[in-house]
Amino acid sequence: MKGRLNLFQASMLRWRDLHPYNAVHVVRIGRGLSLPELQRCVDEVLVRFGLTGLVLDAARRRFEYRGGDARAPVRLLAPGPDPAETVRAEIEAQLNAPFVRDGAIDPFRFFAVDRDGSFDLGLAYDHFIAAGDSIVVLLKAITDRYAGGSVPPAGLKGLGQAKEEEEERSQEGGEVCAPVLSQRVRQQQAAVRKLVRAQQELQE
Repeated sequence: MKGRLNLFQASMLRWRDLHPYNAVHVVRIGRGLSLPELQRCVDEVLVRFGLTGLVLDAARRRFEYRGGDARAPVRLLAPGPDPAETVRAEIEAQLNAPFVRDGAIDPFRFFAVDRDGSFDLGLAYDHFIAAGDSIVVLLKAITDRYAGGSVPPAGLKGLGQAKEEEEERSQEGGEVCAPVLSQRVRQQQAAVRKLVRAQQELQE
């Protein structure tokens, strides 16, 4: 899948020149943790949704998912005496840890903290690839797969929409990770466009 970054995503790339612009989501999974099984589920969902082999050309505002095997290892963290504090500290660390800036990028970092019969699964991601609502779709698919469900079909509305739809929407200004933007992000994009137009008018 190929596409072009929209204006708001291009702004995110400029912001991360100053500081990492990441986001982190954590979900509680009410089953015992098997790291090999969890890794298999993560890999299957990423491949099915077409979210592997991302290459970014930041200068040209272009991206391409070239496919291939998933390369997003789940890192297992020792829970320590206070698992909630372990998760909190990892969220903070992930928010401040940069991703590769250009070229071949693995935009997802997974981590897990065991909680005796359940576990917390965390996902940090380079925020320019998706809004939070799309990441919810991704995490739900992984959670459902781990619970024994099937991997959603490639045509799933959200992260796994058909390639043709994704390419069409990405040209209009969609997410790299999903073509469906949240209303909040659309409003932010509109505000950025107004600011750019105002700056252009002042320069004229």
